[in-house]
Amino acid sequence: MTANSESKLVSVVMPAYNHARFIGQAIESVLQQTHGNFELIIVDNFSTDDTADLVAACGDPRIKYVKFANKGIVAASRNYGIRLARGAYVAFLDSDDLWLPEKLEKQLEVFDSAAETAMVYSRYKTITEGAVSEQVLPAAFRCPGGDIFEALYLKHFIACSGVMVKKSVLEQAGLFDESPALVAAEDTDLWLRIALAGQIRCSSEFYLFLYRIHPTNLSRGYWKKYKLDLGLAAKYRKKAGFFRFGAAAMLISLSILKQKLEESSGPRL
Repeated sequence: MTANSESKLVSVVMPAYNHARFIGQAIESVLQQTHGNFELIIVDNFSTDDTADLVAACGDPRIKYVKFANKGIVAASRNYGIRLARGAYVAFLDSDDLWLPEKLEKQLEVFDSAAETAMVYSRYKTITEGAVSEQVLPAAFRCPGGDIFEALYLKHFIACSGVMVKKSVLEQAGLFDESPALVAAEDTDLWLRIALAGQIRCSSEFYLFLYRIHPTNLSRGYWKKYKLDLGLAAKYRKKAGFFRFGAAAMLISLSILKQKLEESSGPRL
């Protein structure tokens, strides 16, 4: 790593709620980062499991543990963490996901190489019951950089646990929208606002985190997901243009249909 990148304080914001079985690994993946100048802000929505004890057992002074009632709005917890952040850069990690050791270092290198960069995202693999997938998401050809609003509008390919963004950019964009109508889409909504105003880049051709899939992931039914994605497309319709909005609506419908067909067909023998 460069001396320049090592000097930068990164504030890591981790919302948490009853993830005692996962949060220890998530915290450890932060503590093992090759870029050691960070603070980890854990915003706990008053968990009723052993989350508090597990955090206390870590004993690392870089960890700040706070309790905050978000009333079911994870965006509120993230915003609370952002307001506590002291770093010039903010990174997000869900309490059930895992970073690879070079995640922060690689993303800071992107900011160092292109000063106009507002936000950096990374690719990932999924992990299910300890098994890591072979596929890296999103596909390499779906990882544009620069002015990516149009691409992101048509395909939501940025996962929250892979993002690092300048704190000043977050403040200018207005942080996460805490509207209940945007629950599970508040991250993409923020990325779209940032994309309208600044440059967003992918940090590496390799994956830098693991997205965990488990039964308690925030779940959306087909109809709810359809309405949520279509509502987000409608929100930015004027910026995207009439024809691009039509294309987005078609892609949303096809994506939902594909998921339904895949699930109804069952596993292949």
